[in-house]
Amino acid sequence: MTQSNKTKITQYVLDNLQNVDRYKSHTVDKVFLRWWMTGRNSEGMRITDEGKVVFEMAGITHYDIELKFSKDKKFKPQHFIIQCNKKIKCPYYLGLKLEDKTKIPFVRLYDNKIAVLVALYGDLMEYLENVK
Repeated sequence: MTQSNKTKITQYVLDNLQNVDRYKSHTVDKVFLRWWMTGRNSEGMRITDEGKVVFEMAGITHYDIELKFSKDKKFKPQHFIIQCNKKIKCPYYLGLKLEDKTKIPFVRLYDNKIAVLVALYGDLMEYLENVK
């Protein structure tokens, strides 16, 4: 049986955290469910808050893109998450950043090719609607 992409990514991040005492003796199995939002066999690549922190500690390059939601389209959070899980084929994080006391939703992508595609489409919603 081959390793899943999430397992390979988890091992890579762990390998880059060997100088961090907290993670020296950790295994993929020990951290997997703490770093990923979905289970081992799921297709989704969304990471948790802890996953975001360890990706930062490991020096994984990322690209933050502000999320824009159209006022004329009804936003359905469950549909949005399902589409992200199906169509974003790299680790990603959904979060909020605070600017001038305003919470701004963003997606953090850990793949430059997908980040460029999202930028070319104009925003993540357009990317999700148009990518196969």
